[in-house]
Amino acid sequence: ARAAFHGHCTQSDAVAAAARLCPEPIAPVATPVRLTEERFGRTPRIYIRCTEDRAVSPSLQHRLCEASPCERVESLATDHSPFYSAPQALAGVLLPLTK
Repeated sequence: ARAAFHGHCTQSDAVAAAARLCPEPIAPVATPVRLTEERFGRTPRIYIRCTEDRAVSPSLQHRLCEASPCERVESLATDHSPFYSAPQALAGVLLPLTK
């Protein structure tokens, strides 16, 4: 888990984070959905790209953004878990969105 999700975390944060990991159902990922401009397209989306993510590679993140364009893409030089490894930087991206 550390290598994939928490590579930039302190050892203690990585251990605490790994202890919170649990199995997740595959159905939400595997079930096709129908998106429409009326329902999905009207919600502005911002993507935070974690440039050193080992769980979702930067190239996959790029393809995801191309497949479903966002209003804005922000980048953080962090792992998959910026809420642990770079909370201040993540807050710096998120807080302006609340205004």
